[in-house]
Amino acid sequence: MTITSIEQAKKNIDRVNIFLDGEFWVGLDKNELIELKLHKDLTISEEEKKAIEDKSTKGKVKNRVLNYIFIRPHSKREIIDHFKVKPDIQKEVLVDIVEKLEGQNIISDLEFAKWYIEGRLASGKHGANKIRAELMKKGVNNKFIEIAMHEKTSSEEFEDKLDGQIRTYIEKLSKSIKSKDERDFKNKLIQRLMSRGFKFDDIKKALKVEEE
Repeated sequence: MTITSIEQAKKNIDRVNIFLDGEFWVGLDKNELIELKLHKDLTISEEEKKAIEDKSTKGKVKNRVLNYIFIRPHSKREIIDHFKVKPDIQKEVLVDIVEKLEGQNIISDLEFAKWYIEGRLASGKHGANKIRAELMKKGVNNKFIEIAMHEKTSSEEFEDKLDGQIRTYIEKLSKSIKSKDERDFKNKLIQRLMSRGFKFDDIKKALKVEEE
């Protein structure tokens, strides 16, 4: 079997199409082409043919994963869950690629957790406990969640901002909560705030300020 032609891919300048014995064979990334030392008139064995085909398949999956995570960050589990249902992708190939990208720190659950926490906290709609639960559902290890959470919530500036957010919600909720007495009102208010993931101690602190 002989490589009879190597042509630039029309839709992707970083890839080439390779023809074997006059017929289209596989597409490869240009870096893979150089790595494999392929060129026109090169004769290859059946074993080499299969190895190159495997390389091509993995390269396509890798490019799809990279395009997916460059749109916005995703956790490792999110990536695997997204692609494992694709009929043209083998799960073992997908997992192998994801783990290699993780080893290169291109995929990082710690960095994803930092990005996610920062965005959710900035919206002011959810507290730390709810964000923790969301990250756990996305498969992020609790160790990474705590490291990221500490980094994003340990400053005095954050504490002041959080206090202000909770008090803003207290003001909004006070207009909609129906209660039979002050104690019932406060219990319902605390439950509403905790359902948004705000911690009990932070709620008590904000309520204390409101009452002073």
